[in-house]
Amino acid sequence: MKFTLFARMPVTSCARYCCLAAGEWFRVLDASDTGVTADPRPLNADAVWQNALSDEPPGKQEPRFIPWHELDVPLPHRGARCWGYALTYPEHRRETVNQAPFRFLKQGSVAAHSEPIRYREFLDFELEIGLLMHAETPNRFGYFLANDLTDRGLQVEHYDARDPAPGFTLAKNFPGSLRAGPLLAIGDASLWTEITASLTLNHVARQTVRTVECNLDPMRLHRELFQAHDADPWLLAITGTSSGTLFRSPQIRERFMALVSGGLSLKRARRSWLRGLSFLAPGDKLVLDSPLLGRGETQVV
Repeated sequence: MKFTLFARMPVTSCARYCCLAAGEWFRVLDASDTGVTADPRPLNADAVWQNALSDEPPGKQEPRFIPWHELDVPLPHRGARCWGYALTYPEHRRETVNQAPFRFLKQGSVAAHSEPIRYREFLDFELEIGLLMHAETPNRFGYFLANDLTDRGLQVEHYDARDPAPGFTLAKNFPGSLRAGPLLAIGDASLWTEITASLTLNHVARQTVRTVECNLDPMRLHRELFQAHDADPWLLAITGTSSGTLFRSPQIRERFMALVSGGLSLKRARRSWLRGLSFLAPGDKLVLDSPLLGRGETQVV
């Protein structure tokens, strides 16, 4: 069955769901800049994964309107093991570290998209597309917006080109570092290449993610991750970011100048370089938006 849930949404067969803090789930019928219109019949997490109500009309009850900021993390299984992927978009790889993509372990709880971001030095955003997967349904995926906040100070300090994963894990696992929401789209692998999303910082466009440009695909992720973790029925994957983050790698001349200013100390040179960049500051406003996966706003405090 084909859906056109709102004007900009891809037409690949899927259904979208949202969740409230009380644990109630609802099927999304439509969306606007201010929130979603939902089927008023509540669902549980298992029903969501089975795509409950996806082929049914909403019935005689009036649809329910829910503002974006009231929506909670759209994951029916929030405790699933999570893997992050780095350098999966060629443009981001060219502007940061030009090496092959790799994965690293994510830890800690997932925060809702609208929760305030706690300020810390060298804090950067990363707009990504997340995947929820189950071992027994290899062609069913839950797609959601993610913001993989990163402490670039920790990332740069602990970066090791021979084994970068531990440094990435350390830099991306502080409280509130992974944001998810507001919607979960349930569909097959063909939906992957149709997803787009954007991020603005203080009303200025910074990132555009087009999954068709990513070096990954859901079927490959499902196969690789469940082969390695066959004891886990549920897994999450955060699939990497595009160009436009606040961090970039220095050019050769900039590396030399940073090293000189740091007294030939590589550690001091790295800190000196970072202090010359502009990272997130209190009062900054981030907006994530996707025709399929919804709209989320938050602020740094």
